[in-house]
Amino acid sequence: MLADLRLLGGELICHDQVTTLSTADQGVSVTLASGNCWHGDQLVLATGRWSAELLAQCGLELAMTDANRADPAACSFLAHTQPLPVQLNCNIITPELNVRPDGGGRLMLQALDLDQHADPARPVAVDGMIGNELLRRLRRLFANSDNARIERIELGQRSRPADGLPAIGYVSGLAGIYLMVSHSGMTLAPLLGKLVAEEMMSGARPAMLADFAPDRLVRPLSDRRNVAAPAYLPAAQ
Repeated sequence: MLADLRLLGGELICHDQVTTLSTADQGVSVTLASGNCWHGDQLVLATGRWSAELLAQCGLELAMTDANRADPAACSFLAHTQPLPVQLNCNIITPELNVRPDGGGRLMLQALDLDQHADPARPVAVDGMIGNELLRRLRRLFANSDNARIERIELGQRSRPADGLPAIGYVSGLAGIYLMVSHSGMTLAPLLGKLVAEEMMSGARPAMLADFAPDRLVRPLSDRRNVAAPAYLPAAQ
């Protein structure tokens, strides 16, 4: 895909933070931390949990779960083991432990019920309560895991719209800006990429995206007053 992009005259820019985003009748403009600028007819905003920050520069508030706060809906412990003599080539989901291969004989562990302790402001030690509990569950699940050790524990911070459902489509009032933000974006990306390209090229809204327009989660920042925040229904679990 990258080779095709370059053959068509496209350019890939990496590790250069977007600092400003603006729209006008002439199109969409982006300024990068390096000082470089980009201008185009349309922009796909696929910036995960940072989407709300960029839309705010255009005067809009996007309702997202705040992944910078302690919230099991937004944060999750992800533990990486040292190499183990366990052969695994698929994801395993059990009532008490989720496991996936992490390369080089390592496994990645997650236990959703432990996420009530997840807090971005409070890192946890590999030999603390969370790490020990994950190892206990792992040893119950796999043979040859008695000597398992946790190498590191990360805190995953989810990209999650406030109602738990994807927000995919053009943002009303912002000409040329197409928003793509969703939980499970890695899983949905192959399908969403195809559907979004179809809509942007043809101008026709795919039926599968009909219920996921972003406007349900967007309001002008000027509407924010000393009133209760709008209630967004959680997605079905």
